[in-house]
Amino acid sequence: MSEIRVDTISEKTSANGVAVDGVTLKDGKVGIGTAPSTDLHIKSTADNAPHLLLENFQNADTDDAPVIELYLNDQTTGGIGDNTDVGVIRFTGDEKDGGSKETYAEIRGVAHDPGQGTGNRGHLSLFVQSAGSLAETMTLDESQVGIGETTPLGTLHVRTADTGASASNDANELILEQNGASGLTILSANNSQGNIFFGDDGDNDVGRIIYNHSNNNMSFRSNATEFLRADEDGHVIMPKQPAFLASPASQQSNLANNTTLLFGTEITDRNADFNAGNGTFTAPVTGLYQVGFSIRLQEVPINATYVMVETVTSNRSFFYILDPGVFDEDAAYWEFNGNYLIDMDANDTYFIRYIQSGGNTSTDMSTTSYSFGTLAC
Repeated sequence: MSEIRVDTISEKTSANGVAVDGVTLKDGKVGIGTAPSTDLHIKSTADNAPHLLLENFQNADTDDAPVIELYLNDQTTGGIGDNTDVGVIRFTGDEKDGGSKETYAEIRGVAHDPGQGTGNRGHLSLFVQSAGSLAETMTLDESQVGIGETTPLGTLHVRTADTGASASNDANELILEQNGASGLTILSANNSQGNIFFGDDGDNDVGRIIYNHSNNNMSFRSNATEFLRADEDGHVIMPKQPAFLASPASQQSNLANNTTLLFGTEITDRNADFNAGNGTFTAPVTGLYQVGFSIRLQEVPINATYVMVETVTSNRSFFYILDPGVFDEDAAYWEFNGNYLIDMDANDTYFIRYIQSGGNTSTDMSTTSYSFGTLAC
């Protein structure tokens, strides 16, 4: 058996180094299939064969093997700093049509917080080529994964490129698809709740969908305020839905023509859209509203040509008319009831007005009267 021993290889020995069966040793560098340009340089013309194979003979132990270790041996007295790359795997290739060599992807191991002992923290980052530069597309630390986000705020944080205001069809950060039924599952403890949060760059809880296991309720919140809740039997409650019911604080006497009827006692006023001082409801949003009244008029004069209760809205009016001449004397009381579905724009108003043509001004509105309204849809 022949043996070749090489103790020192330098430029004095050979300008091209020493080649032994395709292995070139030059200035402390090793080239396999080529003159070395790095500490270890392997070049192969094989199309699909592995260029580097590490094989471990498995014994009875269960240690992980084979192992590739990248070690940053810092020689400074202060040690490596925060967010230092401690190992990089770089994927390069020529540009199209014989262009220069470019980096198309990288995997970096990072000493995120190189403390002492259990204080050490690291993360792994994946970079890909994007528009001429490397973009960090995925970050994994000890408990979090960031996709398009270098500092994930949760276990999984997905972020795409900022594009400003976008249409609804641009919401493609997470897509689940298969040829059949597809779905997303949220699992939580039986005595707890599942949440879907909505937020912005200043608040991660501006909106939320909650399923509560203890009572099987599903609720929707905006800025921590519940605006819809549905139970397991299908009952739906909308605590912020505009709705009011009001009655007169006192009897309104001797009504003249074109008098606005007042309902100074608010029995309920969700969303505070009814003004008890002037009897006016103001629509907070555009929609269809169900409004109505039950009004008891007393001492309606027989000599009046007619009396009317007018439902006045910004878009149109509705009338309930009575001819007192059909009575033998002044009506001790008469009940007016109306119920209308009306279209209202945001900030449109609704109120009730008393109208009388001719006759005495003896009509009173009893405190047993009511006015009401709610957003229907």
